[in-house]
Parts: sequence; structure tokens; C-alpha cells
Amino acid sequence: MNCLEFRRAKLADPGLDNADLEAHRLDCISCRQFEDELRNLDDGVREAFAVPVPENLEARVLLRQSFADQPGVGLRHKYWLAVAASMVVAVLGSLLVILPDSGSSIENQITSHVGFEERIAREIESYLPASEVQSVLDATGIKAPLELTEVVYAHKCVVANKPIAHLVMREDAGDFTVILMPFGVEEARPFSIDGWDGHIQATSFGGIAVLSERVQSTDRMQHLSDRVLASLRATGD
Repeated sequence: MNCLEFRRAKLADPGLDNADLEAHRLDCISCRQFEDELRNLDDGVREAFAVPVPENLEARVLLRQSFADQPGVGLRHKYWLAVAASMVVAVLGSLLVILPDSGSSIENQITSHVGFEERIAREIESYLPASEVQSVLDATGIKAPLELTEVVYAHKCVVANKPIAHLVMREDAGDFTVILMPFGVEEARPFSIDGWDGHIQATSFGGIAVLSERVQSTDRMQHLSDRVLASLRATGD
């Protein structure tokens, strides 16, 4: 099961649970965050509609029905129907924001994916052993060895319905997110989306994107990207 299948299942039924969903949830930090946000949203909707039934409701309904054909009567009823419809639209809109659009650019999909893991990485003080980083690359389908010592976080994730290696590297200038993708990128280009600055370029195995929440120059992003690629090439890429 991949992230898209997990999120579609949870959108259809937030309370749904089975072995495949649980296995993916345990393996994917991003989807655990998605599930938590969806449950909070579902709880909020339930609470919003949990309106106590007024006393003598049946009598009031019958009385209102008796005036239904009179001019002006029913406007309030239509107003509340409009309010309810607006709430449904708002809920559906928020769910569309949670689930990235599979038709958007790769930069948008990467940017919508990052953030949660980066907050976790800030609390990590030690670097990961090279073997752990390499196991993530292998699971993603990138077989080239990566011998960099500054990696504090590494995880296999899914973007655009495809596997990626999601790394967080720590330098003197701060933490940088490095996304290694075993699928093609057409051309090198900088981007700036939703507070994230980044640089993306093609590689022999697919593509690499470097991102930072801090204001960083394009040259610095490209320099780090080139350094990662140089390490891969030096060890067999």
C-alpha cells in the first residue's frame, strides 16, 4: 500500500482500519500526521453538527409546515440549508488541501509533502550511520552508495505515487531537506513555494531536490545538490 491508497481509504472512512492500513501507518510518518489531522477534522464536524434537539420539536415542525405555502415563509429554512452546504464545501475543501493533487508539478508535490519530518529532525542531535541512510536509498530503488556524514533523518516516502528518499542534512547554515527521486526531472530550476526555497535538477538515477525553510540563495541550494551528487558519483553512481 502506498500513501495515495492510504489517504483515499481514510478519506472514504476515517475510522477504517485493517492490516494493510496499519502496516503503512507505522511505516510512514507523513501519513500518520494525515490521519491525525483527518480525525481531528472529523471530530470537529461531528461536534459542529451535534446540536441538541429542542423541546416540542415535532409540534414546531407541524406548525411550520402549516405555513409553508405562505409568502416569505421558508426563507429561514433555506438560509440554514445554505449554511449547512457551506460547511460541507469547507470540509471538502480542507480535505483537498490535505491530499496533494496528483496532477500538480513535482515541486508542488514535494513541497506539500515536507514539513512534518523536518520538525522531528530538529530534535535529533546525532547523525545517522551510513548503513541506515543506505538502506533507505536501497528501498527507494537508488542503488548508488551515499557517503555523507551530515544526515540526521532518512526515510522512504511516496510523492507523485512513486517512492523517494527523504533526507534531512545538517550544516552550519541549518537543516536542509534533500529529496532523491528515482524518476526523471526535465531540467534544473529553482523554486519557491509556500515558504520553502528549493532547487531541483536531473541525475543519472532520476532527480534531486534540495529545500530549506530559511531564506537561502539558489547558489547555496545548487552547491549542496552538487555535493550530494558528487558523493554518489565518487562511490559508484
